[in-house]
Amino acid sequence: MATSSTTSDSSSPSIQSPSPQCLLIPSNPQLTVKLTPTNYLLWRAQIHPLLQCNRLIGHIDGTLPSPPLTVESQPNPAYATWYENDQLVLAWINLSLTEAVMPTIVNKTTARDAWDALATVYASGSPVIIGQLRKNLLRLSCGNETIHDYIHRVKAIYDKMLALGATVTEQELVIALLDGLDEDYRPFIRNLEARVEPISFENVSSLFLSEEMQLQRFRSAPVDRATPQTFYSAHGGRNGGRFTRGRGSRFAGRGFSNPGHFINPSFAGRLGPFLVDHDPLLQACWGLGLPAHP
Repeated sequence: MATSSTTSDSSSPSIQSPSPQCLLIPSNPQLTVKLTPTNYLLWRAQIHPLLQCNRLIGHIDGTLPSPPLTVESQPNPAYATWYENDQLVLAWINLSLTEAVMPTIVNKTTARDAWDALATVYASGSPVIIGQLRKNLLRLSCGNETIHDYIHRVKAIYDKMLALGATVTEQELVIALLDGLDEDYRPFIRNLEARVEPISFENVSSLFLSEEMQLQRFRSAPVDRATPQTFYSAHGGRNGGRFTRGRGSRFAGRGFSNPGHFINPSFAGRLGPFLVDHDPLLQACWGLGLPAHP
């Protein structure tokens, strides 16, 4: 009898634990993204892994339907466990909503019903909101912002559009970024537009952050350095500057030896892309049309 009782007791737990117990799952997870009318995809990206790692994803995708309430006229323990877990998922969903979104699921009693209602209303995004965001993207202007802040603002609009399910290519994003920059960056922009292969938004952002530092350094230089003549003296004179290293320098000959022969026209045409890419100071003098060799 003792042996039979022991066997019965040891087998009981496996029969009564068909699914994870609520007490083993965090009742109040840290949900940093709250659902708003414009960020459904970001919100869903937060909720999905949370439910997946706790083996509760079936409560929203239909793969874990409700068991029968009773079995042979007796309460079904499996239903009680399912219901507790389902209410936990519903509570998580409620905790992750902003007040503006809450009315959408106020009368929903299961996690699946709440999830489907939110997807129906917010997954595709409002055409009006998407249209306004697209207009904002096309009307961007850097103004007095730093390049860093401007890039962040462009990317924020782009992310909102993607979160609403809008179709925006990376090249459209790059064009919007370039169109909003001021005249200081036009020579640099023209060089980018001449590229045959598309350039990524990340690479464009990196290039403009670097260009901004170059321009700031140029603007903060003493006033006399900003003139072509002084630039010649500092960079292309007979015995000074970074292009001359004594008598034998290859840049110390014709075309760089005096202000009247600073840049030969044919040489300038070949040198142009290099100037734009590498040195805004050289670019400035090149664009001023200094006297060339007759």
